[in-house]
Amino acid sequence: MRFPFLPIVLLSAALIPGSAHASATFPPAIQKYFTPPLPAEPGCTLCHRDDNGGKGTIATPFGLALLNNYVVKGNDNTAALVAALAAMKADQWDSDGDGDPDVDELANGTDPNMAPIRADLPETPQLEYGCSIRTGRHGIGTGWPVIALLGGALLWRGRRERRRRDGARS
Repeated sequence: MRFPFLPIVLLSAALIPGSAHASATFPPAIQKYFTPPLPAEPGCTLCHRDDNGGKGTIATPFGLALLNNYVVKGNDNTAALVAALAAMKADQWDSDGDGDPDVDELANGTDPNMAPIRADLPETPQLEYGCSIRTGRHGIGTGWPVIALLGGALLWRGRRERRRRDGARS
């Protein structure tokens, strides 16, 4: 009995998912772009939604700005990436809108995709916003009179309908 090994091997190879990776040359190119070089290569999530990378996975503000404004799609050329970083620096591009250009944030070791949380924002009291029943001066909720009026109106309407039905039966 002959067993068709070749078709099974080809079918298996086609069905086993391969991992898609970002350009392996880009992280070291970004690291070496700076003087002095960055202490470590940036992770794939600088541009991609996860560490697997691959085409169609660029999802971060920095990655989208790089792709849409500076780097030609499908260009896996580190020279194009370096030129794009230089153009972003010249344009003072700020993907996260925090006032610090992306290239400066990378040089400072901060994430150009995420604005820092501002400590100078005033605290907002929790009871002044949202969907809650605030208590009045006397400790009685300001929403209770409205609820009581609606409940009374519904009771009155129900009694009126009942009387009308009882009168129609007589």
